[in-house]
Amino acid sequence: MTTWEKSESWLTPGRFALVLAAMVLIQFPGVVLGFDTFFFRDYGFFGYPLAQYHRDAFWSGEIPFWNPYNNAGLPFLAQWNTMVLYPGSLIYLLLPMPWSLGIFCLFHQFLAGLGMYFLGRDSAKSNLAGAIAGIAFAFSGLLLCSLKWPNNIAAFGLMPWVVWRCWRATTLRTLGIAALVGAAQMLSGAPEVILLTWGIIGVMTLGESIAQRSSRPLLFLVAIVALVSMIAAAQLWPFLDLLKLSQRTEKFAGSDWPMPIWGWANFILPLFGTFPSYHGVPAQPDQYWISTYYVPLAAVALIPWGLREGWRPRVLLGLAVLGAWMALGEAGGIYSGLRHVFPGLGFMRFPIKFVILTVFLLPWVGSFGIGAMTRGKVSSRTILATLVILGVVILTLGNLHPATSVPMPGMALNISWRLCFTTIALFAIAEILEWKVVRMRLALLLIALWLDARTQAPEQNPTAPKWVFDRGLPQIKNQPRLGFGRAMIGSEAALKLDHLIREKPEEDIGTSRLALFCNDNLIDRIPKVDGFFSLYPRESAQLIDFIYANTNRDLAGLEKTLCVTHRTLPGKTGEWSDGAPRPMVFGVAGPYFADRAETFSGMLAPEFDPAKTVYLPPEARTKVEATGRAEIENLNWTPGRVTFTAVANAPAWVFISQAYHPGWSEASGLKIERADFAFQAVFVPAGRTNVELKYREPHFFAGLIISLCGVLSTVFLLFKRP
Repeated sequence: MTTWEKSESWLTPGRFALVLAAMVLIQFPGVVLGFDTFFFRDYGFFGYPLAQYHRDAFWSGEIPFWNPYNNAGLPFLAQWNTMVLYPGSLIYLLLPMPWSLGIFCLFHQFLAGLGMYFLGRDSAKSNLAGAIAGIAFAFSGLLLCSLKWPNNIAAFGLMPWVVWRCWRATTLRTLGIAALVGAAQMLSGAPEVILLTWGIIGVMTLGESIAQRSSRPLLFLVAIVALVSMIAAAQLWPFLDLLKLSQRTEKFAGSDWPMPIWGWANFILPLFGTFPSYHGVPAQPDQYWISTYYVPLAAVALIPWGLREGWRPRVLLGLAVLGAWMALGEAGGIYSGLRHVFPGLGFMRFPIKFVILTVFLLPWVGSFGIGAMTRGKVSSRTILATLVILGVVILTLGNLHPATSVPMPGMALNISWRLCFTTIALFAIAEILEWKVVRMRLALLLIALWLDARTQAPEQNPTAPKWVFDRGLPQIKNQPRLGFGRAMIGSEAALKLDHLIREKPEEDIGTSRLALFCNDNLIDRIPKVDGFFSLYPRESAQLIDFIYANTNRDLAGLEKTLCVTHRTLPGKTGEWSDGAPRPMVFGVAGPYFADRAETFSGMLAPEFDPAKTVYLPPEARTKVEATGRAEIENLNWTPGRVTFTAVANAPAWVFISQAYHPGWSEASGLKIERADFAFQAVFVPAGRTNVELKYREPHFFAGLIISLCGVLSTVFLLFKRP
């Protein structure tokens, strides 16, 4: 057995999985052992609170269809990125928090590397190529940054698996496997990652059909897409329902946070042009979605030689370049042109997300180059020449580094590490056929790749002690509770919190929790006016946005409509005014029938009082005149269910301070009308009436039946004999 054959035989899938797992675990020992937790940015005020709310509902035996704690109420499952139906969510549903959510994220990072190993291995017919591609992708800047987004890291974890299984679906059984893997990623709730995944698959499948002069690959892809859509119908149907009712209309499209025009330099030097942001994490000016998208250089250095391996690497490299170009946004020219042709692109909002294409494809294309080298198509001299060219490029970029960014000593150190680890890795690759100590060679190569990735920038996911997510942290006198008031963070405090820098991690997350910032209120189940979600019911979002955009205007009537009982004190972030409970269901003196424009205008009047007049749509006129007023007794408010007793001396209207949504219905047949532009009201007869409002996600159960049919069809394919 030759030295090369020994190295190939040693890098088996099992051994690589162990090496990769060790690397993933070593990077965050405190998180793995349960002493520390992630907290940085969206993890602390978005990902963790959503997971906690989901977990609470799970252990209460409920499906979390509705979230009544934010924005006057809004759908929860239908948000998609809440991952209610994602199978991997069982990790943090069944195991203790916050430890389990950190493990969830790290597991999917491992899954991403292992999937890329199989994709690169299959493409280049080389275990070494797969191993290099796997480590390069798992520890790329994109994946390391994405640990703060549980839904994104889940989608990235499955991305190479979906591409690999769909690309290799040539039988009914492999078609079924591809459908299951694709459906799992579809349920992870990262639309941009999913869209780009299937874009890659579509291009590659079209290429295979042309190369084979056969429509069979395209037919298989159509079948896979159909099965994936069926299996995920229980999630996709509610999401599409919410999307139609949400604030994301055709006018919502934007192009915020593009890659800077010099951003391509960051593929070579991750700190180029960046500045230290929160907790020292680097950031590009005017682009704050991702701190680095660097891919270890040694993994992509042989791409030019991989282009000799046929049409596949050439097409993939073209897509990678397209992704980097699209990430430039309007400045690149292509993005604006394509957005005119495909208006749906504007819903992505952040052009920088197109860099996903580039980061995913570079290691894959690099694997073709490694495969070419193993077949003797690349010499050691070529490797040496490549290293010299890379060195010249790195040093040249270093000299162009803006003085206003990361201080030059830090930049110089970063350049030194890039040159050091790239040199070690490329020399190890160049001599792979000659060294006799195979295991030492492979260890040196893989560790150099890993260290190159781990030292590309200051830690992008700082950690904090796990107690920062303990319940009971916010201390608010007469704390708002469901059905009896909401807290309202002041616009000044919200702006301050969005730019507040705390030196210690525990102070960072502690300040956010005391202030109920974004979704932190979900941890302690405290109702409040605003929230941080992708989709909101359109009308309630318009009202709340108007309140925050007009702080100098008297909008006491709107605040009463929202039943605000607590506000942040002026000039403070985590201190609240005292407030008395205010029922979120109350009788009103009489209705006023008006269209939406007139309603909105009337609610802005200084004299507007929701307890005296309720605005209703003209079609809500009843045959019986509402001359009475109801008193409310026995109010009980839980997620997805509101019950109370209305005692009226004559037919009357009852106002419910909750966002109007067609998923709400009244058990005894009373019709729920849209009231005060964005809320709910019911018409009750004279006397004592027990009212029970329930929320049922529209089309969820119909979608669930389709999902079950899709699963059964896929299982049939898995066990069907050829």
